[in-house]
Amino acid sequence: MKISRGYKLLFRWVLFLHRQYYRKIEVEGKENIPEGRVIFAPNHQNAIMDALAVLCTVEKPIFFLARGDFFKNRWLSALFRFLKIYPAYRKVEGYQQLAHNYATLAKARRWLLSGNAVCIFPEGGHEGSWRLRSLSKGLFRLALETQAEIPREPVYVVPVSIFYSSYTKWGGNLYLKFGKPINVLSAYKTWKVNKAQGVNQLKNLVYEVMQNIVLQANEKHYAFIVNIVPFAAAYYGRVDDYTFVRKFVNHCNKLSISNPILMDLASEQFFALCKQGIPVSANCLWKKAIFVKHFYAVTLLRLCMAPFVALLLLYLIPFLAFTKLVNHFIADRQFHSSVRYVMLSFLPVWHGIAFFALWYLTQQALIAGIVVTFFASLSVKGYLAVDFFANWMNEWKCYRYRQKVEWLQTEIEKILRLLNDTVPYVAEHQSRENFVSRY
Repeated sequence: MKISRGYKLLFRWVLFLHRQYYRKIEVEGKENIPEGRVIFAPNHQNAIMDALAVLCTVEKPIFFLARGDFFKNRWLSALFRFLKIYPAYRKVEGYQQLAHNYATLAKARRWLLSGNAVCIFPEGGHEGSWRLRSLSKGLFRLALETQAEIPREPVYVVPVSIFYSSYTKWGGNLYLKFGKPINVLSAYKTWKVNKAQGVNQLKNLVYEVMQNIVLQANEKHYAFIVNIVPFAAAYYGRVDDYTFVRKFVNHCNKLSISNPILMDLASEQFFALCKQGIPVSANCLWKKAIFVKHFYAVTLLRLCMAPFVALLLLYLIPFLAFTKLVNHFIADRQFHSSVRYVMLSFLPVWHGIAFFALWYLTQQALIAGIVVTFFASLSVKGYLAVDFFANWMNEWKCYRYRQKVEWLQTEIEKILRLLNDTVPYVAEHQSRENFVSRY
């Protein structure tokens, strides 16, 4: 359980890559993380990227639990254990495997008792959705059993909300929010009398905090809310602003309760538009005037940049193509970002291969070094260039379909005005219901 020098070196490399992978990382509530024995309880959105999000934000070694089927391969199992990731077996992996969880939980307790942090995803499996699923009890049993060994010293559970602007693309935005820590002692007295009641009490406390910080869209109008958000963010000039997204989703959630007829109407109008086809992205829709008015200037700038981007993509094409090939065989799209991140960690190896290949072809080590150094300096964020030509095509579509885009803009504005003309507050709505019910 000691931290080796190899782990420390790898940790620094992982931290650097994590900062390069995202365009923007926003963290809220980091001051809520107490010192000492902490169990992080994040929502599970995006496979391994969720674990990296917590690890690289906290910036200290964390003991993780992962699904047991990852440990079938001996070499992969050895790598995970080196990274302080241990198996938590589920019923679907066989009841005979469940007995191995006792050894894992014993290691986790020792890690906690030594004053370090543990991270467990209480939802179990991951799901790229704007909802909070039911929590399993393993985390809460671990917390209370650890508390039993040190009844006079606190163990904390810190709920964490994780949100991605995109689950699959390079260079998206990552948002984390750490909720108020929950002292396990608050449920420990109940647990000593009745184990099941104590576990449920702690679980309910954590679930209540997670409900307040995890982004959730109303189930009845889920599809509409998720799809209208990018248009609303672009319309109000708040693209990539998670604070706006959260407020707008909460607004729609309240409206779903206080005025479901209006939400049904807005949803019908929106999906009627979708059936007719929206030829451009939401962001382009609201930048229509800029792209149309300055289309030739933007195109000229793109043409000037295109040769350099093409050269960079040509240099990176084996790296990008292999990443795409691997993801082609992975049905679970939530793992695609994890594959891209792992491939990014091998980018220095590709630079080394390119250097020796150029050296062999040119017989000039200096020239090979200059070329590879140039491309290496660009490729730190260069993989984001994969969107360059896609964005250019989107700008062309915006210009080509400018009349339809203008009509779509007007229609979506009507829907957004419909949503925002009424400002619903559930508390007031409930108060009005109570007031009416008394008379």
